[in-house]
Amino acid sequence: PDRYGPIFDPSRGERVVDQDSIRLARAYLRDRFPDLADKPVVETRVCQYESTPDGHFLLTRHPAYDNVWLAGGGSGHGFKHGPRIGEYLVARLDGAALGDQDGPGEARFELGDRNSPTAVRAAGDDMAFTWELF
Repeated sequence: PDRYGPIFDPSRGERVVDQDSIRLARAYLRDRFPDLADKPVVETRVCQYESTPDGHFLLTRHPAYDNVWLAGGGSGHGFKHGPRIGEYLVARLDGAALGDQDGPGEARFELGDRNSPTAVRAAGDDMAFTWELF
């Protein structure tokens, strides 16, 4: 899975960028934008996101409770898809069957085998970027 660093509790965690992350950013800059690599860091921000192992949203009924829906797995880009996710879930709640809206590909939103990771990075210094994977 795409997990870097320790597990973070957003309600208790300190929102400070750690020095190792700055070091990794400088290593990237050194390769892509060498003139920026050693410039002072003016501002940092911490961002958390949730992800599923395969990078697809999880939008389905709870397997044990028919009146509970699971909606998550934004994989770092859920916010921009919020309106469509809302439309999708409303249609499903109104009785649309799986596949009625987006065809057979909707199965990717269900619980089940999610062992085809689209990991973007690994812990430590081992970085894999999407543009290197495809």
